[in-house]
Amino acid sequence: TRHADGGKRCVAGSRLGLFLPATITNDNNPPTPPDVLIITEGESDAAAALDLGLAAVARPGCASCGALASRYVDDLRPGRVVIVADADEPGQRGAETLARCVATYGIPCRVLTPPEGAKDLREWKARPDCDCHALLALIESPADRTEVLP
Repeated sequence: TRHADGGKRCVAGSRLGLFLPATITNDNNPPTPPDVLIITEGESDAAAALDLGLAAVARPGCASCGALASRYVDDLRPGRVVIVADADEPGQRGAETLARCVATYGIPCRVLTPPEGAKDLREWKARPDCDCHALLALIESPADRTEVLP
């Protein structure tokens, strides 16, 4: 839960997990793997990527659910994975760790950070310089990313 004071708390007895949009999951049929799957730190960043028209899932924090996210990627088999890291040091470290795990499944994986001045994808999306084309250009750009190939 998130509270008016900005605090976040888990419901007693709940567990951390991935946030999967209905556009990717389908209980009746296997999902079609996307060409690019975005993995974000936090649900609001995944919502920003989804709003931009991209396939995205979220893990609840930069160091949580790495094994679960990696197994999900292995099951889904997207063409490639882009992990959008928060601009802080823990976010960078967590994204790079996840990228190494994902790459062990033979799926190309990149880590990228939103442009300077935005701490995360959600904050960048709120700016006028962010749209689907800008995010895709950043994904394709060789600058400011870590690439982990299988």
